[in-house]
Amino acid sequence: DDIVFPDGTTMPLDMVAIRNYHSGNHDQFDGVIIVNGPLAKEGFEIKDARMYDLTPTLLVMLGLPVADNMLKNGKVLKDIFKEGFLEQFPVEVINSYGNYENFYLGTDISASGADEEIRRILQGIGYLQ
Repeated sequence: DDIVFPDGTTMPLDMVAIRNYHSGNHDQFDGVIIVNGPLAKEGFEIKDARMYDLTPTLLVMLGLPVADNMLKNGKVLKDIFKEGFLEQFPVEVINSYGNYENFYLGTDISASGADEEIRRILQGIGYLQ
């Protein structure tokens, strides 16, 4: 079998196949998190944040539920929010947004029922028409 590249050239699959795939250790990334807006505390320094915390935190900021399986490695960075925000909009946890592996297989992952809510929010901020 050959791989066909966008420019039309081909290459035998065995020349480009990844035989021993390892994605690496995702706990070692250093980075910067900057939070701004009406929900965020001013002048607050975020400590002990990990990349696994970003998605649950962003979901809470968008008013969406956090999947329980995201909280196995990550957490909601509750300290970044202004006082009273989480009391007014408590963190809602659902079982799962579905099996992410199915995404790569082109399978529908809409098991959670949150798709319509996500679509409504994305339309509201102009990402979808």
